[in-house]
Amino acid sequence: MAGPHYCALPLLLHIPRGPAAIVSVVLPVVIDEISRTRSHRPLAKAIGTAIEREARGILLQDERQRTLELMRGRYSRTEIVNPRMLQSMGIAASTWTATDRFEVGALLLDLVAGATELIELVPVTRGKRRALEVRPTAATQAVIKASPHRQLPAKRSPMLVPPRPWHSLDGGGHLGNTRQLIVRGRHLAGAELAIQLQVANQLQRQVLTVDPWMVAIQQQAWNEGLALFPVARNPPEVPPRPQGGGQAMRQWLERCNEAREDRRLNLGKRVRIQRALDAMEELAGQPCWFAYEFDWRGRIYTAHREVTHQGPDWEKAVLQLPAKPTDETGFEWMLKAAAGHWGIRGSWKERLRWGRDNLPLLTGAAEAPLQRMELWRDAKDPWQFLQLCRGVLSWLQDPAAPIGCPIRLDQHASGLAILAALTRDAKLAAATRLTGKKPVDLYGLMAERTIKLLRLDLEAGPPHTQRLAAEWLDIGINRSLLKGPTMTSVYGSGFWSCSDALSDLLLRRNPDLPPRDYEWRLVRPANYLARIIGQVLRAELPGGQDPAGGGVDHANRDAGGAGS
Repeated sequence: MAGPHYCALPLLLHIPRGPAAIVSVVLPVVIDEISRTRSHRPLAKAIGTAIEREARGILLQDERQRTLELMRGRYSRTEIVNPRMLQSMGIAASTWTATDRFEVGALLLDLVAGATELIELVPVTRGKRRALEVRPTAATQAVIKASPHRQLPAKRSPMLVPPRPWHSLDGGGHLGNTRQLIVRGRHLAGAELAIQLQVANQLQRQVLTVDPWMVAIQQQAWNEGLALFPVARNPPEVPPRPQGGGQAMRQWLERCNEAREDRRLNLGKRVRIQRALDAMEELAGQPCWFAYEFDWRGRIYTAHREVTHQGPDWEKAVLQLPAKPTDETGFEWMLKAAAGHWGIRGSWKERLRWGRDNLPLLTGAAEAPLQRMELWRDAKDPWQFLQLCRGVLSWLQDPAAPIGCPIRLDQHASGLAILAALTRDAKLAAATRLTGKKPVDLYGLMAERTIKLLRLDLEAGPPHTQRLAAEWLDIGINRSLLKGPTMTSVYGSGFWSCSDALSDLLLRRNPDLPPRDYEWRLVRPANYLARIIGQVLRAELPGGQDPAGGGVDHANRDAGGAGS
């Protein structure tokens, strides 16, 4: 076989996984540039570079797949397949020259142009030089013209007028709404939706107010860069370049990389927070409403994307109900709710006791929130906790004062409880408080069983198991760590999804760990604990481990009976 650029064939023959991997890289590069004319040489070099990086990435995936998955969230694609990075992990990767990349890309462009109707290579004359241009074919241009860009949905803030009520599957919601009440629910046209309509309209009639006091506190905290949001308002500044080299230069390069990564990873978060704060300032003190819609599962969501009661902690905390005076019972519910936002997961009596015992903390946080951040910033939901602190302080100062603090309650293990009802699983129903009179903390129970098995390994296991058990016991096994694996186990997640979550947890605790150590410091400890958690789940939730089995049969039988 001979022809232009066929000298690149030996390089392509060594690409792992063969033609499929090559095509999956080449076509996206071509399609990204397909709507305009490009010079042949730059596009060929871009394709060759993409193929070289793909070859390195496949090599890394074949040798250390879990390491690659963990690196994706912390490093760019270019950094992951950098030869120095691979070399630090003991992976030998070849390096192509600029000529190699061009020849590979040019060969693949010839093949794409000859085998498809996507592009054509057109000879042109530029001055006294002949060159090639890559142009879309007439058929491609026709497809592009017939496929206009789809508009992204607007990020709506709360409404200043009530939304349109729902009387059927269509016609309700915000004023410009064209969506149906139930997303992807056209098959429900003509179905009986009286309950869904009643729920949506009741929520849409509810008036909420954006609290000016909370907005001012959040804006001040954001502008001053206080550690009360997931990210700081301003990214880290790059220090001046040092005059000398050596250690000073290496430290400067590290800080430059950190600043660049912070901008890359946190830009979206900063924009989201700033947009929300701007919307809060515009809405402060005004009554507002929300439109609602159901998803295909039957869960109801607000149709707005900024300053909502279903948003992050700081957005929820600025919304309050119409203020009214409350009595001693209402005050006690504020104490219980404050305990919940702090992180207390006991009975109502325990939460009320915690609230009464910590009244100085609650009132102190409300009196000077930014001067005494240490009183409330470590809460599970700090901004919502501060909202309840202010309500408690207002009632103590004047029991007749109007208060609009929402009391938020979250059902315990609702997904597991629904599955227990569908599958008639008595043990799972009791574990999720669906039956019985005593409250049961399912996630706390799972944590206790896991700790018990870890201690057994620590006392009687082999040396390597003892080290892993000691490491996890030092980190701490609590209900928060067991909530994810327990909740998702009934949906079909298993060992690998649990291990991935645990690996991410370890990486967040040690963000400076180099990738060459991921296998031993992250993956192996995560695999060990995932096996322990699997044993606990099989022992405590036997009925919830096979959602594709009897559970589905019961659910289908119930649905069929209801429909008939």
